[in-house]
Amino acid sequence: MTVPETNDEHAKPALARDERMPVGVILERRKASNPWDDFVWRAVAIVPGAAPTAAWSVVREAPDAAQFFAGTFSLQLHPKETALYRDNLTGRA
Repeated sequence: MTVPETNDEHAKPALARDERMPVGVILERRKASNPWDDFVWRAVAIVPGAAPTAAWSVVREAPDAAQFFAGTFSLQLHPKETALYRDNLTGRA
């Protein structure tokens, strides 16, 4: 993120055009209960600020399911999309 500098010591810094942060993604693999698929995959968690970790590390294992750390990715947010982010997070989208 880069913020333009100003010579005025009392001026507030300008907002960045975008923000980025690392996030980790946790995926879950469950045994499927149908004859066409062996497993069902779904995202179960996002880890804000996740440190780089080996992709596909096992996080949790149970007889019928396993969770994996799929990897660390860069999430980029844009100021003009704020209303859409809010709607998605509150379930109004």
